Amino acid sequence: VTVQGNYAFAGIGARLAIVELSDPKNPIVIYWSDILPGIVEQLEFHDNYLYAALGNAGFWIFEVTQAGSLSLVGQVETTNPARQFLLADNLAYVVNDFGGKPRTDEVLSIVDVQNPSTPKQISSFPLSAQARNLVLVNGFLYIAINPSYAGFEDTLWVVDISDPLKPELITAEPELAGRELVVIENQLFIADGPHL
Repeated sequence: VTVQGNYAFAGIGARLAIVELSDPKNPIVIYWSDILPGIVEQLEFHDNYLYAALGNAGFWIFEVTQAGSLSLVGQVETTNPARQFLLADNLAYVVNDFGGKPRTDEVLSIVDVQNPSTPKQISSFPLSAQARNLVLVNGFLYIAINPSYAGFEDTLWVVDISDPLKPELITAEPELAGRELVVIENQLFIADGPHL
């Protein structure tokens, strides 16, 4: 779910909904999408566009119309199912992986979204295992690697994306592994279960 003003945009299985919230005691669903070809994994609203990670369907961009509905304007087929993403400086950093068992093709895709109607993957970067969270600080992408299968270690990756065409791994720190990453005033907080 992502909220903008008096509206909430929600992913429910393989459908999208817009909920009007002007009366908090009586939220009203004003729009349902058709069934989409992928499960809604993450949503984010930015500049009148709704960005969505849609699992097997990849990374999609919808325009929010004045009539309170959604119109698909662009999409990118990611290497693997799109799980989550981060928007910054007209780029989307999209984590895509199969999420079930060990594989060698988990990938971070970097997508140019300057023109939402023509998004384009400009580079990709291999990951060692499933990524659970990612944040951006001063040109560095911090990625929480938390595989759900045995034999792979939880790790915090630091990737230099100052040149989005050539992302570069700077370090991988097992002792800083955590499932949740939050940035406050250029400080990175890492949480793993009850520990911060």
